Amino acid sequence: MAAIRFKEVISSFILNRLENHPSVSLDDFVKENKDFIIQNTNLGDNIEVIWTKRFGTTAKELKVKLTRSTVNWGSLALEYLTKCKQSRDTVSDCSTSEASSYSYSSSLSLSSSAAASAYISSRDYKLSIDDKENIKKMYNSLNTEKMWKLSSGTIVEKIMEKVALACEYEHPAHSLILDPQEASWSEHFTVEELKEIAAHKAPKFQDFPKEMEEYIKSYKTLYDIEELWDHNQAHTFHPKKQADLYWLHQSIINTLELYFYNLLDKGPENSESDLIHRVWRPIYSCFNCTSISVNSGEVMSSASSRRKNANRVLPTITPIERKKLGTRVDLLFRTTVVELGTAEFKRNEDEGSQCLREIGLKCPKAMKDMMVALLETAPTELGNISTHGFQVSGLLMNQLTLTIPEGYVCRVSRLSQPLRYPDSPKQFFRYLYPILKVIWNVKLRMAATLERVNEEQGEVPLSYDYQPQTSEMTIPSCFSPNPTKKRKFNK
Repeated sequence: MAAIRFKEVISSFILNRLENHPSVSLDDFVKENKDFIIQNTNLGDNIEVIWTKRFGTTAKELKVKLTRSTVNWGSLALEYLTKCKQSRDTVSDCSTSEASSYSYSSSLSLSSSAAASAYISSRDYKLSIDDKENIKKMYNSLNTEKMWKLSSGTIVEKIMEKVALACEYEHPAHSLILDPQEASWSEHFTVEELKEIAAHKAPKFQDFPKEMEEYIKSYKTLYDIEELWDHNQAHTFHPKKQADLYWLHQSIINTLELYFYNLLDKGPENSESDLIHRVWRPIYSCFNCTSISVNSGEVMSSASSRRKNANRVLPTITPIERKKLGTRVDLLFRTTVVELGTAEFKRNEDEGSQCLREIGLKCPKAMKDMMVALLETAPTELGNISTHGFQVSGLLMNQLTLTIPEGYVCRVSRLSQPLRYPDSPKQFFRYLYPILKVIWNVKLRMAATLERVNEEQGEVPLSYDYQPQTSEMTIPSCFSPNPTKKRKFNK
């Protein structure tokens, strides 16, 4: 596309916009010119970087100061993929030997390679030749007899392998992680297959005990802040003898204080730390009276550090590889021995690239690292334990649970819709009740996992026999990138 064309379109938009509005932003342009942007983006272009630069450069030439805005680039990328799919003639060359009624190869070539190209950021890791070879070896090492076979006859790991080998950029399939709610999987599994994947041995929500249920529901018909406060102050609970009730009570006080001091109106001024400790405090305070600690402030996961450094060896021709840091998370749920969950927070409620990476890749990989470490301690508990994550964007919260229902598949179960924190007394009970119920259930599941791990009765092996690293593999570890760029060293 000639540079003059997009400059004319952007210039015309900016000037026309300023005739009727006091300000102009990139988000305004994207919303009104989606078709133009999609039609004039080449396969492989970074949509966000290219159009941000084009719009900013043109505005600078016009000497127009832009208003800051948040663009939903993920939504735009999805529309781009849809147009690509409609315009591309796909040819199926996939064998039907996997007992499925539709072909995979054409959709894989589109969804994996086009998806990777349509929305690429500097944080997206492009696979090297060595990476692709390691991924192939990992899938070849799996025992076919232990794989997850759906009622349709489809082997889940085989479909994941096709996706993994078709990708040019890192994808959850490279770590054997499958979130059935992630949109791209609908191109590789039928609706019924995805429902089966999601429902099989899925985690269930337990109801509050009677006393907790009666207490929280006593707020159901109260909509005025003074009424809510008076009702709250009429109750007292012991912080240790009635720990769960005390947590409910304090969580309600926390919310009411946000209303009294108008702290929710200061959203744009709040940092991630403010979000964690002011708004979403009930997430970590729920664990106060348990043996599980919750640490905040970009904490490093030791489980992910172990995975990243598993292949370090003594120096030979090259010096010993520098130790890699583990994944840093905003909240880490752990004991002195094991890690059970993670949480990621961001200030804004958009569905931008950072949010997509956190809920689709960062959190699930951290959760799987924890699962692998747990299974090293309690290998007989495969299928009985779980790890957990929270993904918070502003006042929206989603919760993820990772389990291994069958075979080698690490399935991520997440809420169908994120939960919104109540920003006014009129929404108080309706929105706060499900949030507190989810948090309390996560505490129960973490406690149950910890109990199973601590009660592991399997025999501890004791010998000097050589054991290959792949010997008796329960599930493969997460994919670890192998960058081709090496650090310099003194000869």
